[in-house]
Amino acid sequence: MAGDPLTAQLDAIRAGDRRALATVISAAENDPRVAARLDRELADTPRRARRVGLTGTPGSGKSTLLAELVKLLLERGHMTGGLLVDPSSPLSGGAVLGDRARLGRTSDPRLYVRSLGSRGGHGAVAAATRTAIRLLELWGADLVLVETVGAGQGDVDIRGLVDLTVLVVPPGLGDELQAMKAGIMEVADLFVVTKADRPGAAAAAAALKDAGIGGRARGHREIIETSALTGGGIVTLADHLMQQLEVTAVPAVVHSETVTPPPPPAPSAASGRLHETFDLTGRVAIITGATAGLGRRFAEVLHAAGASVVITGRRAERLQEVAAQLERAVVAPADVSDAEGRQAVVRAAIDTYGRIDVLVNNAGVSGPPVPSEEMPAQRWDDTFAVNITGLFEMARLAGAQMLAQRSGSIVNITSVFGLVANSPVNDSAYAASKGAVVNLTRALAVEWAMRGVRVNAIAPGWFPSEMTSDMVEDESSQTYIRRCCPMQRMGHQGELDGALLFLASDASSYCTGQTLAIDGGWTAR
Repeated sequence: MAGDPLTAQLDAIRAGDRRALATVISAAENDPRVAARLDRELADTPRRARRVGLTGTPGSGKSTLLAELVKLLLERGHMTGGLLVDPSSPLSGGAVLGDRARLGRTSDPRLYVRSLGSRGGHGAVAAATRTAIRLLELWGADLVLVETVGAGQGDVDIRGLVDLTVLVVPPGLGDELQAMKAGIMEVADLFVVTKADRPGAAAAAAALKDAGIGGRARGHREIIETSALTGGGIVTLADHLMQQLEVTAVPAVVHSETVTPPPPPAPSAASGRLHETFDLTGRVAIITGATAGLGRRFAEVLHAAGASVVITGRRAERLQEVAAQLERAVVAPADVSDAEGRQAVVRAAIDTYGRIDVLVNNAGVSGPPVPSEEMPAQRWDDTFAVNITGLFEMARLAGAQMLAQRSGSIVNITSVFGLVANSPVNDSAYAASKGAVVNLTRALAVEWAMRGVRVNAIAPGWFPSEMTSDMVEDESSQTYIRRCCPMQRMGHQGELDGALLFLASDASSYCTGQTLAIDGGWTAR
């Protein structure tokens, strides 16, 4: 907008102003709201840089290696950005290991280096890392190097920010690299043994050969031995990186990186930040079947947690009523059994918000009880068209966006009758379709687990909804529920809220492929 200081600073960055670049990165680092706005502003900016992440234990020689690598890259004509993400002091918030002296020795105008304190961010990256990468690209960097600390199973978030992840391993970790945990070992696309001039380097390289498959290619990784002291292996490393990056496609415009919320701080009861783990501020959620009942409740819950919501269903007027109660909502009427309708919903989310972070696959149909031997073929086909085909296609379309941005959560709504037999309520089409959802959830979860997308399911028991409205006041139905449900009642409005928020948010960051039954103990019998 005209006269806006931030817009003026972005224009200055485009013109190569390093001072403006430093100012705006600091603003993004200090205020998540600024970071979110910057992500929106840069939504249509072509991505121009290749991204490499270097991670490893403190003292592994990452900064020294990076300094030597940068010298060579500058000689080869690359305009290079460097981000050094370090742990923050619990007292001052400053970077404990902040050390850009080695990289800062050059005054080359094609190099910009910045330290970022993690400030409690999880996964060993700073909240503003993604935004800083985009700003470096706006400045003109064609190569961005991100250095961070990675020494355990949870220090893996760097993988979602870069095209290639390099794990730096020094000699002498001992006991077959037991100091390195499974998570960080598995995400590496390349292993680099540093200080190869010292004893133990060959043993470290040999141990890495037993690391198994991993990385984006899910294969065996190259191992390169380097020495910053002698210069050995640096050229080989640079050549290998450029070769690998050549086959890594960079999209012309990365809509999927817009409106990225900063990763929440690691939950800590002492700091009072536990609630932030469930925070969805800045994220975008699609909810199908949102015209009433559970779907409407799901939209309200995610919106209350901070998300912008795209609500869809077959009844446009009902959707408008829901949207009128929400501040950040887009109405996209559609039938999920219709291909054009599904595409329109996803397109509405991307056109409006630039990304998709959460998909709640809630739309579903059933019908009056019918013995299986009398099941009409059309009833079977119609049930599967919505409950499984529509659900899969929504997951596929939204999942493609999530895979591009390397983050996202899909929550499929199945049923307890996808887990156990539904007798005496005879509807084999419904039960079969909901059982298919359970195993589809597992299949997608395993396929996409290493690419940043989680897929889980909720299996509700009996809850009041349009589908069950005739049961609420029917005494025989209530008797059936009391007899079969250990809690002897239907679920209450709000008793699915916690499960939904858990699976939609970072609170479930290590949970995928699971079906969470919220059923009063129905399936525990």
